[in-house]
Amino acid sequence: MATDRELKFDFIVVGGGTAGLVVASRLSEDPNVTVAVVEAGTDHTDDPRVKVPGRWFTLIGSDVDWDFMSTEQPGLYGRSIGQPQGRILGGSSAINGQVFIPPSASVVDAWSSLGNPGWTWDVLAPYYRKAHSMLLPDDHKHRMHLGLDKLESSTHGRSGPLKVSFATPLSEPVAPVWNATFRELGYEATSDPASGVATGGFNSAATIDPETKERSCSTTAQWREAWGKRSNLHLFSETTALKLICRNTDSNLVAEGILAEESGGQVQLRARREVILAAGAIQSPKLLELSGIGNPQLLRDLEIDLLIANAGVGENMQDHLMTGISFEVNDDVETLDALRNKDSVATEAAAEAYTKEKAGALTLGGINYFSWMPIVEGSEKLPKRPPFAAELAAHPDALDAGGNKGLQLQYEFLKSVVQSHTEGSGGIYLSPRGTTYGVSPRAQDYGISSLPGKYVTLGLSLVQPFSRGSTHISSSDPHAKPTIDPKYLSNPLDVEVAASHLAFIEKLAATQPLASFLKPGGRRNAPEAQGTDREKAKKWVRKSALSNWHQCGTCSMMPQEYGGVVNERLLVHGMRNLRVVDSSVIPIIPKGNIQSSVYMVAERAADIIKEDQGLRM
Repeated sequence: MATDRELKFDFIVVGGGTAGLVVASRLSEDPNVTVAVVEAGTDHTDDPRVKVPGRWFTLIGSDVDWDFMSTEQPGLYGRSIGQPQGRILGGSSAINGQVFIPPSASVVDAWSSLGNPGWTWDVLAPYYRKAHSMLLPDDHKHRMHLGLDKLESSTHGRSGPLKVSFATPLSEPVAPVWNATFRELGYEATSDPASGVATGGFNSAATIDPETKERSCSTTAQWREAWGKRSNLHLFSETTALKLICRNTDSNLVAEGILAEESGGQVQLRARREVILAAGAIQSPKLLELSGIGNPQLLRDLEIDLLIANAGVGENMQDHLMTGISFEVNDDVETLDALRNKDSVATEAAAEAYTKEKAGALTLGGINYFSWMPIVEGSEKLPKRPPFAAELAAHPDALDAGGNKGLQLQYEFLKSVVQSHTEGSGGIYLSPRGTTYGVSPRAQDYGISSLPGKYVTLGLSLVQPFSRGSTHISSSDPHAKPTIDPKYLSNPLDVEVAASHLAFIEKLAATQPLASFLKPGGRRNAPEAQGTDREKAKKWVRKSALSNWHQCGTCSMMPQEYGGVVNERLLVHGMRNLRVVDSSVIPIIPKGNIQSSVYMVAERAADIIKEDQGLRM
């Protein structure tokens, strides 16, 4: 194997993203070990597109995004849709919309039920808190304006490196209206969202430093604190991992390191202790397959030597889909339509407000108004029968796992969610701009609207999907893009769930005080954007839905006989010292935006590695 140089470290972390920088930072706390981080991108922390919260959408599809695309999706009427992934130090935490929504206890406990002892809510909630500091507005009036009276200090982080805050200003009128409308419907937030058991409407937090009004991500939170201060921490940026270097032993395969490509040629990075994959839900399974770990038939077809046969690699892919209805608002309601549509006057005004006062639209991230909602049927909040019974009966084959034990257990959990009065299967949110969903396959076009007038969008995120897809290498060439097939809406229950929540959106829009913001008889983003007619609503879902960019599950943490790729210690089955620590190990997608769960998993992973390697805790 001809290479230009060879270097040795105790730990090699492949991927300097959300999870990778957390794990590298925590491991390098022990000065007796050396840690190398391999990242294809570079540090753009000082790039205004990264620093300024409201410029996040300019990063999607740019030079710092892998800019993947799905295959044509039959469930979306043959559309391909964008699959952004950060190609930058900090990964997707450096390019996302900064939304920080906690995971739910029921989902985390479901991870444990899939053969993962030690992965319960009681165990993981402290890691959620360890990852961040929740910084509330100082002013009591501001806190009440945002409806933060239910927040409990015990459920949030106080001294974690990631800065989390509520960016919505006191002058913003929507915050109390959002909460009051859910209260009118009987779905006021039941508790602090970080308690793990909340449903109803609330104002969501963001990874924004309230002092500087700048993005907080794994680069600013974990990396910059350690980088330059620890001589045992090393970064290989603009360096692409090509494959693992493995060696057979009597019992297990050993990962000796990686072969990588840098600007000057190839380099071998050798690991004295462990190789840790943190390349994300698309790239981590890709590296396993390129190295001979995966489905034997796929590897045989691509003439890759088989090291470990595991058909679960790249499978069990999950993602949140989003769609919604944009409603025209009254003329006196301020929205972000002009700014998102790149109107020069609005852009200049927003830039001036941010530069001079650290105020205005550019201080905000993606979504500030959210809710977890069960399926609501009829006018009763708690009807006598479980919801969704007719839909389950209409699709008896939708819960057939085909003998896959891991999938069967997932289906049992998901069925309990859609039949619950207190578990959210839909994330309902408000965005202060119009959205022409599904018009463009490119992720960077999300939120751009050609609609005349001003709008708010009442959106839906399908937070507990039944559909399962895959991502696999398309070639033995490590530079070739993978084949990403999420199989969106392939399970008919997902369409039924989405249609049920679109019906709730119609009810939400007709309820005061939110209804008073909407123009009577006003336009919508499309004539077919509606939830009153169930069959038409289903068609709108298939025509309009886009990815929330929350891919996970492709190296699932489950026993191999369940379809798993890593065990509860995050070790790849059949490997002695190869772990995966990113979103790909999450076996059932969390309800909220995935970054809070990735930070939580990474903090837990760092402690597991320290325990197993006898490092300083």
